[in-house]
Amino acid sequence: VGIGSGPGRHARLGALRRDKASVSRANLLADAEELLSDASRSAGHLEVGFSGESGAGTGVTAEFFSQVALALQERGTNQTVPLWLDEAGAEAPQEGHLNPPGGLFPAPLDPAAPAPEAVLARFRFVGRLLAKAFQDKHVLPLPLSQPFLALVAHGCPAHPNPPKGTAAAAHGAMTSADAAAA
Repeated sequence: VGIGSGPGRHARLGALRRDKASVSRANLLADAEELLSDASRSAGHLEVGFSGESGAGTGVTAEFFSQVALALQERGTNQTVPLWLDEAGAEAPQEGHLNPPGGLFPAPLDPAAPAPEAVLARFRFVGRLLAKAFQDKHVLPLPLSQPFLALVAHGCPAHPNPPKGTAAAAHGAMTSADAAAA
């Protein structure tokens, strides 16, 4: 039996390539960053397991994406490599997770200074994480703000009057700075 139309048209269907990996829960972000720096170049379906645990497959891989997204929202992680605005400010405890009502929005960087390499590397990782999750049809529960998503997707704000708050003020400053630079 062939695929396609017409006599003699045949196609061969091969097995889908799977890239299997194991990560440590204790060192999840570092392992995930290393894994995705390699896996981002692969078109294979990523299958992740946790070191020292039995089980693999779609459910465990979905848990990997969820746990990495949660780790990226930890206040302690964000204070070490400041990706997101923390509406609670500098006096916030290191424990707990960022959960702003409008979603996560990038912390502004000093335009007069070079961007810290750790922040740039972490944002590259977030991009690879999102790309791999989308490619493999996994949900990545990282609550990104609508204004940030609009800036990433279209280079413009989602709406002219974003909600009030620190993230909205930073969003306004970013778009104003971009307009002034143009």
